[in-house]
Amino acid sequence: MIGELLPLTKRRLKILSGVYIYGPLHNSELSRLVDIDKQNVSLQVNKLLKRNIVKVHKKIGRSIEYSLSKDIEKKLGSLINEFRKEELFIDSPVIGRIRNYILKKFPELVKIYVIGSYLTNSAKNDLDLVVIFENSVPSKIKKVVGDIDKLYGVRTDLIPYSEESFKKERDSDSLFYQTTFKNRANHLLIYGK
Repeated sequence: MIGELLPLTKRRLKILSGVYIYGPLHNSELSRLVDIDKQNVSLQVNKLLKRNIVKVHKKIGRSIEYSLSKDIEKKLGSLINEFRKEELFIDSPVIGRIRNYILKKFPELVKIYVIGSYLTNSAKNDLDLVVIFENSVPSKIKKVVGDIDKLYGVRTDLIPYSEESFKKERDSDSLFYQTTFKNRANHLLIYGK
């Protein structure tokens, strides 16, 4: 399967990431989302189509929407998320430093997700992080948020959950969970499994 993707260039990985995160979509949308010209997107998508890595999702007239084939989607998910995380840390290195600071202050953390404007090309007003603790949420969370603002110059919102409360949020399919975690574009795991 990986052999079919080789050479796995940054351009090809950006295209696969775009289809994985936002798909199904057509070449014009994909081109705009991954910031690669339409001709190169079309060329790469056609190569991936011939190798059964992407598939035609829907065809309306001359407009064709593409998605990843199910088998490939399952196998590439973690690779694409690692690529997204790497790109995020390159674009905004302060996020990695903030993550490490939070982990030092809260060793009982299980997961950290970035949500919001840092994952899109919109204005980066503040850094929104969902932090999930093994048991209860520590009381010193507000102090740590204040420290992050002072140390790193980034207004940060930590949205804390215990594992149990996050599971309840997921199981109840709350509006927050639907809008943040059911759409791949709206969250990225930067710590945990």
